[in-house]
Amino acid sequence: YDQFLNAVVRITSLKSQGTGFLVNKKGHLVTNYHVVRQAKEANDEKIDWVKFAIDLKNGVKQYSDLPRAKINVTTRNGDNFTATLLATDIWTDLALLQIIDKKAKSLPFLDIEESFNDYALGDSVLVIGGPTSLPGGSHTMTRGIISFLGYHKRRSVIQHDAATNPGNSGGPVIH
Repeated sequence: YDQFLNAVVRITSLKSQGTGFLVNKKGHLVTNYHVVRQAKEANDEKIDWVKFAIDLKNGVKQYSDLPRAKINVTTRNGDNFTATLLATDIWTDLALLQIIDKKAKSLPFLDIEESFNDYALGDSVLVIGGPTSLPGGSHTMTRGIISFLGYHKRRSVIQHDAATNPGNSGGPVIH
């Protein structure tokens, strides 16, 4: 539990709160899309899509004028960072964020090496999260099993039956 816990973070964005976890030394972290959905929608509403399309057509590789709703990330020891939303997948309910701070290089992260083929139906899993009902940086761990393995729309699907409390969304599922 302790070897994973330091890479788990709390994420707050507009009116939502959830959990996430760091996946590399570049400050990339994963959470659920629904945790940051309101921030993405707020960003989308402020974008001049016509100007954006013209700039892309003219070869602009980076569009720095995109507004960014603030996404806060809090580590287990209470350090606060701001993250940028890099990518989302509504169907899998996943989002990729990046902490924009040089200190992100020194944050602990989870090394993700397993492939879909490493799992079997009935395997035990642990889920770590930061429920909203607990004070401060408190985290919980629940246990469950892999209850479904399969493919849908060419995507790997792994379903578990571990309890997920409000605020736990986005926490790592550890095999």
